[in-house]
Amino acid sequence: PPFTIAQGDRARLRGINRIGLRRNGVPAERIDALNRAFALLFRSGTPRAEAVRTLSCGPTIEVEELLAFLAGGRRGVCKASSDNGE
Repeated sequence: PPFTIAQGDRARLRGINRIGLRRNGVPAERIDALNRAFALLFRSGTPRAEAVRTLSCGPTIEVEELLAFLAGGRRGVCKASSDNGE
């Protein structure tokens, strides 16, 4: 998914790419919103459809792009790692 980092032989999502977002001039509050969206979508245990409905209320441009990616894909998305290391 956009704005994320995946790692490993069997790829697992590790978190959002904060450094890349900062380098591209994305404001801290939008990075934080994207981080909260990532946590809700991939780490909270909330069903994805419910998480998407929750996030569709007033997301940032980056969150909208992440949601569009998830909605438009025909293939699955790898899981997040079980640890909190970003």
